[in-house]
Parts: sequence; structure tokens; C-alpha cells
Amino acid sequence: MEKFFRKSPGGGKPRGSFRVVINELYRDAAVDGASSGFSFDDEVMRQALKNIYSKSFHPMTDIEENLFNETWKAMNEATDKGFGIRQPVDPDYDFYQELKHNNAVFSAFKVHRAQNDMAAQLLDSEGKLKPFEQWSKEVQPIATHQMEHWLKTEYDTAVIRAHQAADWRQFEREKDILPNLKWLPSTSIHPGADHKIFWGTVLPVDHPFWKSHRPGDRWNCKCPLTSTDEPCTPMDGIPEGGDDDKPADGLKGNPGQTGELFDKSHPYVRYAYDGAEKAVKKYLSKKEDTSVYTIEGIKQVTVLDGNDRKINKIVADIEKDIRMNRDYETGVIVDREGKVLVDKRGKSFKVEFSDEECNLMKNAIFTHNHPRGWKVPENSIARIGNSFSIEDLSLAVGHDAAEIRAVTPNYTFVMRRPEKGWGVSLKEFQATYMKENAKLKKEFTQRINAGTLTFAQANSTHFHLLARRIAKKFDWEYIKGKTR
Repeated sequence: MEKFFRKSPGGGKPRGSFRVVINELYRDAAVDGASSGFSFDDEVMRQALKNIYSKSFHPMTDIEENLFNETWKAMNEATDKGFGIRQPVDPDYDFYQELKHNNAVFSAFKVHRAQNDMAAQLLDSEGKLKPFEQWSKEVQPIATHQMEHWLKTEYDTAVIRAHQAADWRQFEREKDILPNLKWLPSTSIHPGADHKIFWGTVLPVDHPFWKSHRPGDRWNCKCPLTSTDEPCTPMDGIPEGGDDDKPADGLKGNPGQTGELFDKSHPYVRYAYDGAEKAVKKYLSKKEDTSVYTIEGIKQVTVLDGNDRKINKIVADIEKDIRMNRDYETGVIVDREGKVLVDKRGKSFKVEFSDEECNLMKNAIFTHNHPRGWKVPENSIARIGNSFSIEDLSLAVGHDAAEIRAVTPNYTFVMRRPEKGWGVSLKEFQATYMKENAKLKKEFTQRINAGTLTFAQANSTHFHLLARRIAKKFDWEYIKGKTR
């Protein structure tokens, strides 16, 4: 997740100055007032305060569950409102899932900031723990600002940005018919002056102008963008803009391309406390199935702990290449230094290794492609491809690979062992796999008979759900990420 996970600049801005930063950033959005009617659940806040006070979790290394769930729910509701709820058969379903994942990243950073600002007030001037009632009253302004006022602004802007993301996806699909985009005047009661110079600009969908300026790059911006076949603005008439027209912090990317409603330039990330990056990553690795980031334009699921850029880049390049092998499997073994130990082309749906080659897997990364997804139409749910077979995982467990990876046309699957090993014999693993496989088949059969699951959905999710269950049984790390 290079887009979010990077070393924070120091220990974050002090609470007072941080409030000034956010209030200034959200100032223009407050002019129209919050239109959402959004409110934060008081009971959720009370429970979160109890958890912070009782030290039931460490605010520097963990994320408070109640605050996160409520914040993430708000962001996802905003996404549904702006982007629309998408079903698996929708061409934008994968992108919709990516938006929700990035909502989780944003929410976790936001909560890490809030919980630490509140935890910092636990002790009095003598270093003694304050009574709960005193402390909870003193941190109420923090809670009100961060989890109500600011979240309302974030919710309203998320609705707008999600709608713009949906529009952009449509613009991309229709550009052969309507090749240009037109920046329309703001619908706000009190439009900001910074975007007025762009009103009426008409340029092609792919014009670089839209990378620097677009509706939605200011907080609560309500400038529409529409597709058109009107003639383009002459080159000498394209407004350049100045410092006052630059995208606001947190809104520097095009959500229709990045899948992020708020990006890493947001102060929650830029001024995060030390430990935020690690805490967010650890929390989300348990909360979600994906851990996708971009390295030099290639989307990828992290390799090992994700901290070695060299090994991540090497594996990213390998997987970008083998993913496109439509007719045969290719298996590649890479050691922890990034050296390719084995690069072997196989048959249509399998690749075989000698005993000597298998022995090279110990503590190494083994990646390969599953080409079957290329055999189905692009808009088919089966294009996702399958996760790991029992043969795949037996290879990794039996030869103690550090992790096994599989790439399909659009996805990457990873099963990662703990540092000390898989912690289970090959025989025990295979017995557990077969047992869980039989249980899942029975569940799916019942759902198919009840009409709550289609054959296509069952076939496309079976191995993924099975891998999740196996990982949970043995405390392994399993990840599924959309990487193309």
C-alpha cells in the first residue's frame, strides 16, 4: 500500500495545531453547512472512551474497533450514496470494492489520530490517571470535532467524490462517442472563487489538464463535469491556474482512476503519529482480504512484510509478466534477496518441479499464474480466477516456502506463513483442507438449492472462501487483492 503506508514525518502535529490545520482545510466546506444529516452514534463513542480509558488496547499500535467501524460505515454509506451499490456482475464491482477498501485505510488513520489525541489527556500534571468522568468531559471537544464536525465534512465530500468517480468511469467507457469533458459552474449556494476560471473549459477525456485540475479537488466542491461533443477550448485559452487553484490536501487524486476518495496527502496520513502506519496495516490485514499498493505503476499485493522495496519491485515485474500468460502456467521461485532461483514454464493448468527445485522453495517466495480466467468473457465473474488448490498449498507447506502467490487476469492471491514456519504437518494440513472443503461444498449446495447463490458465484468464490477458512484455522495470513 505504497499510496498510504510510508514513514510519517515525525510524531504528528500537536493536537492544537492539528485542529487548526483541519479547520482551515475544511473551512470552505463549512460555508454551505453539512447537508448529510449525518450523526455519530453516542453509544459508540461512550464505548470507545471506555476502551481507551481502560487500556483494553494500545492506542499507538492498535485501532479502536468501535470508532473504526462507525467511521468506515459512514464512508461506505457515502460511497453507496454517491457511486451506487454495485453487484458482482456490474463492470465496476471490483472498483467499488477498491473504494471501500481505501475507505477503510482512511478511516483507520483518522481513528488512530483521534484515539491518540484523547489518550494523551489521560494523565494529570503529576502523571496520575484522571477519574473517568473528568477525562471524558475534557476530551469531549476532541470527540466532537473529529468524530462529528470533521466527519460530517468528510462524509459530504465523500458522497460528491464517489459520484464523480462513477461519472469518470462512465466518461472513460463513452469517450469514443463523447470524447470531451466540460467543466460546468458550481451548484453551490456560495461557490468558491478558485474554480471559476475553469468554468466552461472543454477538453478531451485523456487531456493532461484533468490530472492537475478537476471538479472535486476542493473540499465540498459542487462543480459538475459532463461529457460532450462540443469543440475543445483553444490551447491558448486553457486556464493554467495558480497556487490558490491547486488541489486541496487529501483530494489530489482523481477518485475515478485511483479508487481513493481521500489520498495520502490528507493530514491524517501526512501528520500521523509514529506507529500509525504499522497499526493501520496490522489492523486492516485482519479486517480485510486485500493489501494492495502500487509500485511504479504496477498494482501489487505486498511481498513478505512489505518493507523491502527491492523485493516488492522484482516480484511486481515478474507477476506483471506471467499474469499475461493465457495458455500455460509459469512458476517462479525468488529468494529473499530478490534472486530468481527457478523460472519454469508448465502446461495449461499445472507446472511441475523437480525435487531439487522444490528444495529451493524453503524460506523463499513462490509465485505462479492461474490462466483459466482468460478463457471466459471479460465481464464474467469467473474472470476473477481461482485462489489456491490443495496442490498449491501442499507445495508451500511441504517445502516451507515463506509465501505462495497466484495471479489471475485481474487478481493476486497470497498465503503467507508466520516467520517461524507454517506450524502444521503436511498430513494435518491436507486433512483439514479436505474437511473444510467438504463443509463449504455442502453449504454452497444448500444455498444454490435455496436460490441464494448461483453456480457462477459458487465457482468463483469457493477456493477464495476455503483459503480464508484454512488461514484462520492455522493463523496464516491470506490476502486477495485486485491488481489489474
